[in-house]
Amino acid sequence: MRPTSGAARRRAIPPCPETAWAPVPLHLHEVTETASRHAQPRAWKRAVRWLVAAGLHPRANTTTLRVAEDLAARMDFVEGLVLYDLDGTAARLDLDRSTVKRHVAVLRQLGALAWVRHGTKRQQRQGRDELLIHHRSVHASRAAA
Repeated sequence: MRPTSGAARRRAIPPCPETAWAPVPLHLHEVTETASRHAQPRAWKRAVRWLVAAGLHPRANTTTLRVAEDLAARMDFVEGLVLYDLDGTAARLDLDRSTVKRHVAVLRQLGALAWVRHGTKRQQRQGRDELLIHHRSVHASRAAA
């Protein structure tokens, strides 16, 4: 291979000045706000593996992949929706609840997940008994548009 001349080097496209990654802004964590499209579990897992392997997020690691695998196993094939199930995911993966929360947040910051519905807890009285009602959070798998 012959060396390139100075003129050839000047004509070459300069490297991108901005190579640093930035997390997806908070307002785009909502499914109604993002331009991303739904992804089916198999394609979503492939995208998540690529995002983690690319090293875009400093906290993304094998635990993130384990959490993603658990979400994908319960994901709807049509719309890519999945119930959060924090306690169940933590139990299945033998992880602390805070660890699961952190890695789901990493997936949202990478743009792989978006909120469809935020869960709530509230107490209602029915006669003498108190009933704790929990509305589960729902996430949607996301892929770049």
